[in-house]
Amino acid sequence: MHEQSDVNAKMRAILVDWLVEVHMKFRLVPETLFLCINIIDRYCSLVKVQRSKLQLVGVTALLIACKYEEIYPPEVRDCVYITDSAYEREEVLDMEQDIVHQLSFRITVPTAYPFLQRFLKLLKAPAMVKHAASYYTERTLQEHDMLRFRPSLICASAIVLAINNPEIDFDEGAEENNSYSGTSNVYMVSIHRMNHSVKCVTQP
Repeated sequence: MHEQSDVNAKMRAILVDWLVEVHMKFRLVPETLFLCINIIDRYCSLVKVQRSKLQLVGVTALLIACKYEEIYPPEVRDCVYITDSAYEREEVLDMEQDIVHQLSFRITVPTAYPFLQRFLKLLKAPAMVKHAASYYTERTLQEHDMLRFRPSLICASAIVLAINNPEIDFDEGAEENNSYSGTSNVYMVSIHRMNHSVKCVTQP
């Protein structure tokens, strides 16, 4: 966004907030939202976007992400409808072609979501930790400043925050998952595994 002249980080945050609502309305999988935001950021790093076209970029990125992740993706007319007909069907299709060409059809990217699921599985975390870590990770989607951090590092940080949340009762979570004893030894081993995974995926 720093290279954009007509849009800024605040506008991006508003767009992401709107896309989250659209994502919930269409009942899409979490992977779609993370991929959608990734597509928007990569496209905006390559092309100067006019303020009037930012929502078009957002809804088209969501359409592309849906085609990649969803079994039954929404149709183009659904994307036009959700923007209150601010754009024509042809504009969405033209933007779709422009985005995929600008990204050289590279849609498969390591977003934060698979890292989050992997780390939580390594930790054998209780339900409350999973919910808190997911919330923290999703919250970073709106923050433009978080783009400088690798997705794996963001997820690891979110999990550490969730684990250290004083309002989360680990003993209660341990009862739901017998493999997670809640003892310091198991906790330290799990953190070591996650730390090793982060180092493996963050090496240049």
